[in-house]
Amino acid sequence: MKSFVLMVLIVLAGRIPALRQSAWRTGDARAGGTLEREAVSTGALSQSDSVTLVPMPNWPRHVGVNPNYRPSGVTLADVNNDDTLEIIVGSTDNSLHVWNYRGDELPGWPKTLPGMIQSKAAVGDLYGDGAMVLFVTARNGYVYAFKSDGGAVPGWPQNAGGTGGFVSPTLFDLDGNDTLEVIAVQYPPGTVSVWHADGTPYPGWPKSTDYLAVATASVADVDGDGVPEICVPSYRTLYLWDKDGNDKPGWPQNLGDGASYSQPELYDVDGDGKLEIGFASYPNGTPQVFMFRYDGTNQPGWPNAMLSAQPYVCPVAGGLGPDTATLSIFSGGHLFGAPGFYGWHANGSVMPGWPVQPDFLECSPVVFGVEGGNRAVMIASNTTPGNLYAYYEDGSPVPGFPVTTPDAALPNSPAVADVDLDNHAEIALVTMDGSVSLWKIPDARYHSEQTDWGTWFHDNWHTGWMHPQAPAGFAAGRGNPGVRLTWVANPEPDIKGYFVYRVEQSGWFEKLTARPIPGTTYLDSTALGDTTRTYRVTAVIRAGFEGRPSAAVSFNPTGVEELASSERRVANEASIVRGVLVFGTGHNPIPFGESGLCPEPCLLDISGRKVMELASGPNDVSRLAPGVYFVYEQALGYSQHSDSPLAPSAVCKVVIQR
Repeated sequence: MKSFVLMVLIVLAGRIPALRQSAWRTGDARAGGTLEREAVSTGALSQSDSVTLVPMPNWPRHVGVNPNYRPSGVTLADVNNDDTLEIIVGSTDNSLHVWNYRGDELPGWPKTLPGMIQSKAAVGDLYGDGAMVLFVTARNGYVYAFKSDGGAVPGWPQNAGGTGGFVSPTLFDLDGNDTLEVIAVQYPPGTVSVWHADGTPYPGWPKSTDYLAVATASVADVDGDGVPEICVPSYRTLYLWDKDGNDKPGWPQNLGDGASYSQPELYDVDGDGKLEIGFASYPNGTPQVFMFRYDGTNQPGWPNAMLSAQPYVCPVAGGLGPDTATLSIFSGGHLFGAPGFYGWHANGSVMPGWPVQPDFLECSPVVFGVEGGNRAVMIASNTTPGNLYAYYEDGSPVPGFPVTTPDAALPNSPAVADVDLDNHAEIALVTMDGSVSLWKIPDARYHSEQTDWGTWFHDNWHTGWMHPQAPAGFAAGRGNPGVRLTWVANPEPDIKGYFVYRVEQSGWFEKLTARPIPGTTYLDSTALGDTTRTYRVTAVIRAGFEGRPSAAVSFNPTGVEELASSERRVANEASIVRGVLVFGTGHNPIPFGESGLCPEPCLLDISGRKVMELASGPNDVSRLAPGVYFVYEQALGYSQHSDSPLAPSAVCKVVIQR
């Protein structure tokens, strides 16, 4: 029997009676996006027991709603730098709320805006000073910005034009100056605006689209040239511009009428270092998921048709099953009473067991894993009452699902994270009745490094870009004391830092620091004794998303290592020493210690035991027995117990002779 990916609490044994379900559809953007009742059916909610997640204390909370326009999107972000996550939701009663995980509104909140909010709030460190700023788009066409305490942000709001609904702002550092730019899409008619952090227009923008621009912008370096691109669909055309607003070669791509609400998603499905663009559309009434290469050509095996009506479901990527490095693509659409949620391999072939039948969909999925390393894909339905569904790689439902939700999800997505730092996942969702739910997955450990897609638009900047990648070059060696870990800096431009994980021979990998490590070296000074420990490292982006872990490495600090010659801390060829070892001078055959930063360079014997400390200059080693020894310096990096950098490390083999 498969391991549970998600642990749930059974609240009612046996099947529940047949219930009436309403299916809701968000109207086409050309008609203003108002709600329509799609169908009424009778039937059991599920062939399994009715189950639910455990609500967090004081949840759900509730927001007011307009009867014709309902809220979408919940953001989980640490806005006040207390390491726990806040829950951020806007609504169509013009309100913007920020709660802590206990259900208390933060001081200064809620805020009342001059327009309805149907968009998900973006959150980022606008000026790189640690102060988080919340951005949200209202249906009056303005983009609003607020400090964590609800205070005003100079230069904001800004008018993006139009009165569009399900379009959220996107944040990114386009010019590499460590401040964020703000990208906003609005309609009608169809405008893409970009502003600097202070609200001044970014050169080359705004841009106009050929018709309604109805989806949130995505941003990344798509073609691998070191410069970010911005991808936006109109109702007819998919655009790819460079950061200055110039069309990229091969773009735009005209698809035909019907692209609505689905953000284009960015991922490297073939491992060539360039990104593909996945996009759900229904050109001329034919629902499809496209997969474009950076130059506008189709990725082999794509596009793929869906049995659906309007597909508003963003095509997200994730690795399910044993080979999580191989990505699958998940999307779906309006289909009631038949399989309408699809899973494709990266090459475009349908995954065995898919499509599956979670009922009527406008919500986008998330892909995450807890307990045992298994991943599942989760999505919410558009029925009333609603449901959360979760599936394994083979399309089989995760035991205990579906789980009842208060109402239909509409264009939306659950958000998954450990909001209260107890190593268990919480799932947040806002539904069309204004319920803001926060459930805990009890008795199951959450692994943030196994979450491939944890929220609508991927991250809290709304980049739509599946990143960061796993760090490369991860290695372990002797610390002084403990274990010194090193890795290669990630290539992405928005890296905030890294998390190091450790496991003692067996059990779960434990995160060794509460906050990301800023460098590429770490000293685990508590790893002492004759014990082999296993480590891995992950990268974290400034948008608050943690990537996949590196390959694991194991190390026993009682052994002796000789480090790779490609690194600064090289192990030189053995030096012959007779009586006197000269250390730390210009003509010294042991060229380490020149920095003078290390307080205790030492000499180790072949077993790794320290036999003497070394001073700069000549050291009398005549009393030592002939044999192989190692000159050792302490590691440069960040200690487990300090944020202060240590000294450069080196290991050099010497042979002492009479």
